[in-house]
Amino acid sequence: NVMVQEGDAFMMLNVDDSTKLTYGIDFTYKSTAIDKQWESWTPTEDAPYALHIAPARNFGTLQDFVAYYRAGYIRGGLENCALVANGGEYWNAPLRLNNEPARHKLVDLIGDLSLLAEPGMSGVPVGHVVAYKAGHKLHAKFIRAVAKAAKTKVPAQIWYSGDE
Repeated sequence: NVMVQEGDAFMMLNVDDSTKLTYGIDFTYKSTAIDKQWESWTPTEDAPYALHIAPARNFGTLQDFVAYYRAGYIRGGLENCALVANGGEYWNAPLRLNNEPARHKLVDLIGDLSLLAEPGMSGVPVGHVVAYKAGHKLHAKFIRAVAKAAKTKVPAQIWYSGDE
């Protein structure tokens, strides 16, 4: 088992027989539309990635996106490219999926975990990965901790191949 944290944000891996990813977010300080959400995905039991996770758009507040545009991070795109919260509602509702922001954080997590990938496995560990209030920086810290544990304590068979 592996755990990392920064303040009240944390990530943990509980090694198990199957892969499950769970993500919790709390954006109440920015938008009551985004608020608090949890989403879990078990690849062998739930809808496929293409249906359950992939459609989830990036998200943020209207103020975030204005700041990103002014900073040059956004140069174009249609209004439905990202989910934009404005106070207690979404500017471009409806959501594509329930808990779409939390599902998008699963997209981010899967992408970051793929940095662990080697031939024959996806980089996603077999076990329950739980993330709460994490972001790319904490994902990277977690990845380093999992990679270190895999080299010292955990057999190579703990990696999810993506074939199931």
